[in-house]
Amino acid sequence: MHALPDLRTGNPHYDHPVIGEGAFKEPKVASNSPYPIGATKPPGSNYTKCLIVPRLKTEDASWIDNELGDLLDTGELTKAIYVADDRSAALHPPANKGHEVVVYLSYIIDSYDALADVNLFMHFHRFAWHNNELLDTDAAAMVRHLSPERVVRDGYMNLRCHWDPGCPAWLHPGALERDPEKMEEVLVAEAWAELFPLDPIPGVLAQACCAQFAVSRERIRELPRQRRERYRAELRVWREKAGLIELAREGSKDGRVAEEAALDVPMIGRNTWLEARLGELDEEMERLKREAFRKGRDPRQRALEAGRAWSEGDGF
Repeated sequence: MHALPDLRTGNPHYDHPVIGEGAFKEPKVASNSPYPIGATKPPGSNYTKCLIVPRLKTEDASWIDNELGDLLDTGELTKAIYVADDRSAALHPPANKGHEVVVYLSYIIDSYDALADVNLFMHFHRFAWHNNELLDTDAAAMVRHLSPERVVRDGYMNLRCHWDPGCPAWLHPGALERDPEKMEEVLVAEAWAELFPLDPIPGVLAQACCAQFAVSRERIRELPRQRRERYRAELRVWREKAGLIELAREGSKDGRVAEEAALDVPMIGRNTWLEARLGELDEEMERLKREAFRKGRDPRQRALEAGRAWSEGDGF
């Protein structure tokens, strides 16, 4: 059997015969972050965590109390539920614009002087395709299994640990020619020039899916609150321009649908075989998940996977 390759670097990062066995030999992703490594607390220490969620008045986020009530009761977790379209709600953004982004910024501005150690920015629904598939797309499980030490150490962590759709290089703000399919590139370039006048416009902007992440208090405070307030104001203008582009794009469609291709006749009995095979794969996936959770509780294994130095007694 050959070593499985790391699809991001082309280098093998673990051996098998059984997938998941063996220790990582090298960091999976080389880091070039300009930020220093965050200082974690002594092993066994508690971290304060806040779950920030935007929703509309018609949307139900009761799963937070139902599924995470024990963490809320003990104070291990607090919540900040913003109602985007209710100005009378205890927590609400200045305006119902910008989807979750304006709520995320509003929380940072409102709570800048009283941030939790770890701040989890998530959507209102419990189950969604963009949650972790290996955690049954369950947002409650994502909260429970998050390592606060990892967030504090790295400063930022995307909450979707899954490579589909990955991190496509979609936007090229520095492009010299306008792309009619991506007119937002022009808006991003203009906004970048206003927000970061001393930095060159990047050739590409890419971010892993899907607008759910955790950030440490120290990383948030790398930028002053006043700059966040300016971002929120710029975001409102950007969204208004982007909305006009979307309207123009929708108006250009003729609504016609291409003719359907000829259908292939399915193989008789193939469905029974596929159902049996899927059952076997589901059982194997559950076994691998249990093994992954076991390894995830081992601080030495976590250090090996991240390519960090580790010594006996380290609890992170």
